[in-house]
Amino acid sequence: TRIKPFHVAKDKDIQIQTMYQKNSFPYYKGENFQVVELAYQPIDKQFALWIILPNDTLTKLTEANYKEIREGLA
Repeated sequence: TRIKPFHVAKDKDIQIQTMYQKNSFPYYKGENFQVVELAYQPIDKQFALWIILPNDTLTKLTEANYKEIREGLA
């Protein structure tokens, strides 16, 4: 952990312990979204969390999106 400022109001910061990790993570940018993969067990990659950031045109994730993400992160 690291001590970093936390913005509690527009004009007020407090210092708190924050989690920190510097690393490279699998990333993919599709036409309608961006995604980063955070592996729970980096060695075997059996389980991972995908954080998907849609753009303004993505209204729902489809099976095609899922396939594109899997191939893009492979």
